[in-house]
Amino acid sequence: MNGHCKCKSGNKVVSWSEQTIDDWFFEHEIRAMYEPKIPADSEFLLPDWLLLPQCGIDKPVIVEYWGLLRKENRADWVAERLPKYLDKKKSKEDIYCELEAYYYLSILPEHMEDLDNYLQQELEKFGWIIPESEPEITVDIRAAGDWTFRVYKKQT
Repeated sequence: MNGHCKCKSGNKVVSWSEQTIDDWFFEHEIRAMYEPKIPADSEFLLPDWLLLPQCGIDKPVIVEYWGLLRKENRADWVAERLPKYLDKKKSKEDIYCELEAYYYLSILPEHMEDLDNYLQQELEKFGWIIPESEPEITVDIRAAGDWTFRVYKKQT
């Protein structure tokens, strides 16, 4: 993988949009693998991400970002490749939808405008429950004679 954007997770991805998506997964503590090999019949598929079962989601979620489907400011090389890209998208989605052991989530460029809301809504369809945040921990410094020590407390 020849990524040029480094994510908070340590993954190297190929675009700012993919970095934004990967960072969202990381910030929400969602265990995700970037570009894993998924066996399908006698071949392997290479989706953008695979989210592992977690937080109410009972099976892996295949995630694809279809970045070349941007409607505005499309480069000439993208326009030239678009028919093949659309064929590839249809082919992959047909296979993903047949895989009963996985869920499938498609992300389009227009979803990037409100990515947080979009991903939360889509993952909730698969059973995702947003984990409750950990209570803040405060430190109380106390002294006893010549000694000082810290007492850690969780805020409830």
